Amino acid sequence: MTANTELQDWCTACRVPMQECHWGGVHPDPAADATEQIADAVIDLERHPESYLRWPWAALDALYGGMAPGQLHYVVGFSGMGKSVFIASSTLRWADARRKIAVLPLEQKPKTFRTYLACLSLGIDPGMILSGDFHAREDGKELGERVAEQVYAQIREPFCSRVLIGAAGDVTVDSLRKAVWAAKDFGADALVIDHIDHLGTAQGQRKSFYEESVAVNRAALELAQQHNLLIIAMSQANQEALRATHDQLSKYAPLRDNHVLNGGHKRQVASGMLGLFRPLLGPPEGAGPDDLDAWKDLIAAARRGDREPHTALEPNTMGVSLMKSRSYGGREGQRINLTWQNGRIVEREALPYTLRVHRGGLSLGQAVARA
Repeated sequence: MTANTELQDWCTACRVPMQECHWGGVHPDPAADATEQIADAVIDLERHPESYLRWPWAALDALYGGMAPGQLHYVVGFSGMGKSVFIASSTLRWADARRKIAVLPLEQKPKTFRTYLACLSLGIDPGMILSGDFHAREDGKELGERVAEQVYAQIREPFCSRVLIGAAGDVTVDSLRKAVWAAKDFGADALVIDHIDHLGTAQGQRKSFYEESVAVNRAALELAQQHNLLIIAMSQANQEALRATHDQLSKYAPLRDNHVLNGGHKRQVASGMLGLFRPLLGPPEGAGPDDLDAWKDLIAAARRGDREPHTALEPNTMGVSLMKSRSYGGREGQRINLTWQNGRIVEREALPYTLRVHRGGLSLGQAVARA
């Protein structure tokens, strides 16, 4: 008894009373810590290339790099910027590449998301089907039957073993935990949440929207690390950030950090973050002075609200900017463009110029000279 009391009351390493020991008697072991850290680093270096999930468009993949298990990534955009088509197109391409993806659609019901995927698979604009406009077409019955057949096909291989579509009313820490368990049981390469700002409050708890957002996003990172699962979270941009401007095109511009809804704590936990935007219409090729003046007047009128915004935007084009990257911090702010056809995203361009320069082996001086 005396020996135990002495051990509890006295720090043998400091040779002082326990209450005077800064470590409470449990001193760190730098050698043991270093050994564990080095072992973990080597395990990551030996990770198989297939364990990384990559964006299924060459230019975006080259800009962003691979996404590893245990990481949390975000895709952010204002309403109407194409978050749903972006992730639905990604899901189909990943499934075609034999990757397994679990999706938690919260912006729309699972049945609607399945119809969305079926339309994209057929190259049919989902809006025409989901709005019922296809009924007014001469081939409307045929279109409806084709989409229904494609939806039924989702119960068959290979789709059913590559795409898991979950269901949840809102995102809470508890519903997120269950979605992660389901994704792991499915053997998913990634869990996609569309979108993580569709927050609910756990029963018996009362939290502000901000507090709930902090809890959910921190839990997402902890669950990703704990279960060694990649999580990709779609997120809303903050409409309040646009209130101070009269520029009607500001919603379509590349996102800034303050545009991300509750973005501060998301950036803290994110391994990477993409922002979706709509590029402005460029000046006409070979334009003379009159054409350039007309183009400038068009953009200015759209900014004032005298013309509809879409008249000043590149048609069928989505811009993607790199807002954060723990892997490639020096690339933050770079952008690429993608194109959509019949609601599905396709490749728009080759590598971004800076990456073409890098891969081509040009020096910085040569790159500047060529620019």
